[in-house]
Amino acid sequence: VIYVSERFEQWIPVTPDDGCWRIQPEWSPDGEKLAFLSVDATKPQATLEMQAMVVGLAPRADRGEAVGITPPGARSVDLAWDVNSQHVYHIVQRGSKYVLEIVKWPSLERTVAMEGPAMGLLSVAASTGDVVWLQQRSDEASDGRGADGRTWVLWKLSPGHRARETPVRLDFTPSLVSTISPDGKWISYRITRVEGNDTLFIVSVNPDIDSIYSFAFGNYLSFSEDGKWAAMRIGFSEKEMEKKKEKKQEIRYAVILVRLSDGKQEKFK
Repeated sequence: VIYVSERFEQWIPVTPDDGCWRIQPEWSPDGEKLAFLSVDATKPQATLEMQAMVVGLAPRADRGEAVGITPPGARSVDLAWDVNSQHVYHIVQRGSKYVLEIVKWPSLERTVAMEGPAMGLLSVAASTGDVVWLQQRSDEASDGRGADGRTWVLWKLSPGHRARETPVRLDFTPSLVSTISPDGKWISYRITRVEGNDTLFIVSVNPDIDSIYSFAFGNYLSFSEDGKWAAMRIGFSEKEMEKKKEKKQEIRYAVILVRLSDGKQEKFK
């Protein structure tokens, strides 16, 4: 269930408790709409498909039902609002083909921006309106060959211009737990290990910049709008968490702010 709150005074459910998983909630910049991905967990695992939903949250007294924007026969991969809160950039998959579409809200009129091999990791820069995303190359001649042998390029679409591509270097396979900075220069991902000893990594996608930062127990990362900073929560291992609960200790997380140009960090508790 997704809840929203005004000044933390009262939490209001905007989705029903119906057995569906709902992830990646994305606020529209005007604060009046919420987009998210949903999976009906009551269905057999082999048939689980990600669907994209949008729900209007204003005016407060007239909240509507969530509306699906995933086309029939497709599954949603990622989504992001444009800076004007009028369109949703939406990546869907049909078989082996991926489509980046621009969905107008609330009419649901669709414009196809790109079709091709695997795409994902959408991000929109609030200051410029640029949208960036990753796509697997259809050919194998690339400097961005990843650890799994696949190659990737970074696309950037600026308002009023054609999309431009840049080869990138990835030593991992992007997933739902990955995040790309609004300027398309940095990507974060997490590696989950036994006993909850997870590590969060931030890497430069520029082949000429050999920068990688790692953070034990890092989670909930967010990039700044200009792509120069990143912030994340630092948690605990499963063993540490169990000890704190046994001793009934207060669980207080830390937040780390890191400057990506040189890795300088500031920690808040």
